[in-house]
Amino acid sequence: MKRGVLGGTFNPVHNGHVMVAEEARSRLGLTEVILVPAGEPWMKQDDELAPTENRWEMVLRATAHDPALVASRVDIERPGPSYAIDTLGDLMKEFPDTSDYRFIMGMDALLLLPMWKEPAKMLGLCRVAVVTRPHVDMEKAVAAVSRELPGVMERIDFMEGLKIDISSTDIRRRCKEGSSIGGLVPKEVEAYIQEHGLYA
Repeated sequence: MKRGVLGGTFNPVHNGHVMVAEEARSRLGLTEVILVPAGEPWMKQDDELAPTENRWEMVLRATAHDPALVASRVDIERPGPSYAIDTLGDLMKEFPDTSDYRFIMGMDALLLLPMWKEPAKMLGLCRVAVVTRPHVDMEKAVAAVSRELPGVMERIDFMEGLKIDISSTDIRRRCKEGSSIGGLVPKEVEAYIQEHGLYA
């Protein structure tokens, strides 16, 4: 079994997240992709962070249409900050049949990877699938990360050509302004946000 892992605050989860998960599954030949909402994001101090259970419910709704997308509560159930190394450890216990994990992240996250908890150990547990961005010099970025984490290039699969112009920050702003978020989030997520008055 090969599984992808896509973690994040998902504040809220949006169509870009779903697209990345589906593309990673297709391109990397994954059995499924696990979306893991952070319980306590250690890198993001967000005043607009929706309650954990609201973010969990939105991820459940965003993944309901596709059996290859699975929501996991491992980071929510574990007390303390959410670290990728701990996420992987818990998932390996939950899915002992998995021989290959791909941790999915964007270029911004890759640049910060040396600051993560035990990044070298994490890279020993999984490969990393990186969604590239047109404006980022990949060669320069990877060289910078490689200086801190020698050998990281051998553990990376790049996912190029994905055009995702959706951000959770913009969605929250639209909600606050009373603007439409149609087409930016799954319809079930849009209905949930409206029903619970999130980000207003």
